[in-house]
Amino acid sequence: MSDISKLQGQAFFASAKNGDKVLIYSKAKQAILYDPLANKIVKVSSLNLNQPSPSAAAVTSITKVALYNGTTIVGLTSSVAAKLKSQFANVTVVAKENASKSTYDKTLVVDVTGKNAASASQLATYLTGEVGKLPAGETKPKEADLLIILGK
Repeated sequence: MSDISKLQGQAFFASAKNGDKVLIYSKAKQAILYDPLANKIVKVSSLNLNQPSPSAAAVTSITKVALYNGTTIVGLTSSVAAKLKSQFANVTVVAKENASKSTYDKTLVVDVTGKNAASASQLATYLTGEVGKLPAGETKPKEADLLIILGK
């Protein structure tokens, strides 16, 4: 761990310090906090691995999404729309169009209303993209909370 302050308030990390390691054994359903300097185990805890995936759990409000194809891949918006629909019950695709250019290297998620930062971040992570601002030359969608410009 490089910054223990980010883990404050979590019981498992109460006695942890910077430099400690967390070892996770999924088959044994255990997490171990290890201090490599003292060469000792600090804490052992059981894990609950039957939790919903973070990608499905994070988008909690109903979010309207516009998909723009920023590549030359035909049918990309339709395949991504199906993927989003199967993974996120609260995401509705309200538009599928081509972006103003087809040379986007990375998928870009834009919070066009300024009210959906958490959903934008989660969808960007899910689509291996990044959150950003509306690029010059792109049209802001009318009925969407988020715009996703799909890249390569």
